Amino acid sequence: MGAFQVIYVCSPLSGNIQENMKKAKEYAGQVKEVFGCRAIAPHGHLPKFMDDANEKEREVCIRFCVGCLECCDGIAVFEKPATDGMKKEIQRAYEMKLPFILCCESLHSIHDCVIVASVDQDYEKVVKELLQCDVLMKERSL
Repeated sequence: MGAFQVIYVCSPLSGNIQENMKKAKEYAGQVKEVFGCRAIAPHGHLPKFMDDANEKEREVCIRFCVGCLECCDGIAVFEKPATDGMKKEIQRAYEMKLPFILCCESLHSIHDCVIVASVDQDYEKVVKELLQCDVLMKERSL
């Protein structure tokens, strides 16, 4: 394996749920192929077991997804702007100081993304742009 062992795939679920589940799985496959590591996208599977329209079930699933970040050493963010669920994942990844892998709609090679580590000068700026905010929260939001 390369520099990463497990990368969390952060992409939208809300909206067209079936299509976004499919995309999440595709993104995980692309991350695995490009980085030669495991890639997890729990939101690509969770809607089979929960109702995204049910606020309580949705919140449980978001907490589960955020918890999955504890097993990861990087986060790949696909698509902008970030949804509310993505923002919670991004916030937690920031708190953990995980490297961010910024991707467009597809990832075919290492040249299709930008990697920003917590030691990089632009780390906080990148996270603020992803969260669309001026100030980053320093403590856990969930």
